[in-house]
Amino acid sequence: KLKLILTGFAEAASSLHHAYSRVFDGKALHFEYSTTKNTGKRSKSVTK
Repeated sequence: KLKLILTGFAEAASSLHHAYSRVFDGKALHFEYSTTKNTGKRSKSVTK
């Protein structure tokens, strides 16, 4: 049952990722893992 739940989460993330580019006319979605989010380095795509 746990494998089925985890697969559902992965498929939901994948489908939302593809939907984002369709809704926002091909704009790339910036994605980063939460474990690397606050490492002190700023991404070039981050704006103030």
